[in-house]
Amino acid sequence: MKQAITTVLDLCGIALLVAGIALIYIPAAFLAAGMGLLAISWRASK
Repeated sequence: MKQAITTVLDLCGIALLVAGIALIYIPAAFLAAGMGLLAISWRASK
């Protein structure tokens, strides 16, 4: 249960980060989203 809550919080944090960056500069938001997805896949493979 604890892992599910932290995963949801991670996803929400990445979504808010990407949305904030998109307001400033859209290509940077794509980079941030890609980095977030890489971090999630790395964490899931551990």
